[in-house]
Amino acid sequence: MYSIYASDIVQLLTKSGTLLQRLKLVSTDEPIWEESLLLETIKSFCPNITYLNLSNIEFSTQFFEVIDNLQKLQFLTLRDIFEILEDEPEILVIQFAKNIAVDIAVS
Repeated sequence: MYSIYASDIVQLLTKSGTLLQRLKLVSTDEPIWEESLLLETIKSFCPNITYLNLSNIEFSTQFFEVIDNLQKLQFLTLRDIFEILEDEPEILVIQFAKNIAVDIAVS
């Protein structure tokens, strides 16, 4: 069983995030601990990511903001998405799909 603790990698992402183009964070059977901190760090310090692979992450408004902020993102892989804790999860998923469709159409 592998767990990801955001506090363990935030400093690395902060210092070298602008050089980062590919990021794969796979946590088996466990959620990503301190997920909010990880997402905020990726959003703030990793603008050049073109390939993002995440597992055991929660669909949330913050997650969608990160994806929207990654202007160079070309490949997104998601596995084992946790339940959505928002009031209206269907709306978030539909908006996410629309954003992806718009990005694809523009490209």
